[in-house]
Amino acid sequence: SDQRKLWYISIKQKEPFAPGPSKLATYFRVDPHIIRRSLVQARKATKNSKLIEMQFKIIHRILACNEYLHRTKIRNDSFCNSCQSHDDLEHFLFACPQTHAFWEQLVIHYNQIQNTNLLLDFKTIILGPKPSNKLLVGLILHGKWYIYSSKIATSPISFDSFLVKLQYYLLVEKMGILINPLN
Repeated sequence: SDQRKLWYISIKQKEPFAPGPSKLATYFRVDPHIIRRSLVQARKATKNSKLIEMQFKIIHRILACNEYLHRTKIRNDSFCNSCQSHDDLEHFLFACPQTHAFWEQLVIHYNQIQNTNLLLDFKTIILGPKPSNKLLVGLILHGKWYIYSSKIATSPISFDSFLVKLQYYLLVEKMGILINPLN
């Protein structure tokens, strides 16, 4: 049947069907497998389905930044709510002055605690650190989720507020492990 042939051809394809990972691979000048690796890293770093889904949306370029909302006719313009710049994925998660200040504070905090000299750029925030570091991957995922949820709610982005939310999340996770140790 025609459907069976189409299915078989799609399985044998070298390139992914979704244009998002291919565009991201071209943008960062990396192999598409590196893009897929970022989703695998997310799955290894957390069991939180919201964080994994967010990473999936990022690599498929369907995260609800204002450019995406404008392109899908949900919003009248594609400008950032806080600085009025064009709000594409890079601006939304990294280049906006609010988000950039957040990442700078996170790096300072991480470097002090881990006694390292980490530098974060847009590529590392989107694709994850290389080599993979489960703690850092989890921290970046939580940072992206905090930025995303704050921007969607049009709330200010504050590193101190992020730390409070992260501590609460980790406490809840710890309680869940203690209550249900087999999962």
